[in-house]
Amino acid sequence: PDSSFGDNTVYYNGTYYATLSEALKGVYMSEPKDTAEIYCKPGADVGTMTHGHVADDIIIYGNGAYVSAGERDLEIDTYKYDRETGQQSNAGSFLDKDITVQVFDLNGIAAWGQRNTSNTINLFFENCQNMERIYFTNTNTNKDGKINITLNNCSFDGSDEELKSNVNTSVYSNAAGDISINNTTFKEIAVGLNINHKSEGVQNITLKDCVFEDCALSDSLQAESTKTYGAPVRVVAQDGARTNLTIENCKFIY
Repeated sequence: PDSSFGDNTVYYNGTYYATLSEALKGVYMSEPKDTAEIYCKPGADVGTMTHGHVADDIIIYGNGAYVSAGERDLEIDTYKYDRETGQQSNAGSFLDKDITVQVFDLNGIAAWGQRNTSNTINLFFENCQNMERIYFTNTNTNKDGKINITLNNCSFDGSDEELKSNVNTSVYSNAAGDISINNTTFKEIAVGLNINHKSEGVQNITLKDCVFEDCALSDSLQAESTKTYGAPVRVVAQDGARTNLTIENCKFIY
């Protein structure tokens, strides 16, 4: 029940935490053998978060809570971390296994990573509104590491001042993997889906029942910096890469 949270906003494995960032640190340090389940206080502000580290299978039940400030992102496979301290450490490790991250009903959330390993990341977001962005890059020296992304009934809104989405790009990946975006809205974003596939694997992308409203406007604040690639849907495949795109029942509104 809500009353059990007290002044805290997030619960994991018998412990209440003041913020989602602190709860994610608790998950990492517990080194869960099974899927870690995190519960947010219904409708709560779960705090400021920049690069909340994730390296295990997790499910976050947002219950209509929201990440209020910072880059608001779940960070995956960018930095070496130490399980004993929960801190970045050169003696620690990058992502050391395939993981699945599921997020339900958590508003303002993001996911970000600059990949260092070949492990597969599976991302699933459902009923998450005003998401900040999903942005993953594999480097030129690390072209392996699939990124599978599923979005159901989510939104990215660059016009909302209280919980503003990233106005430049909503979803970016340059790696192989399957991307499925369903019943999701993009409003006032320079590039809603931004794909620049640089690996030698295959991307399969499906957009279904999505709405792109006032995206890539020529008079927007970000138009000058994105004028060479701004579009509601941008798909580029570099030499040796292959991307398959299916668009079904989507609307582009101005």
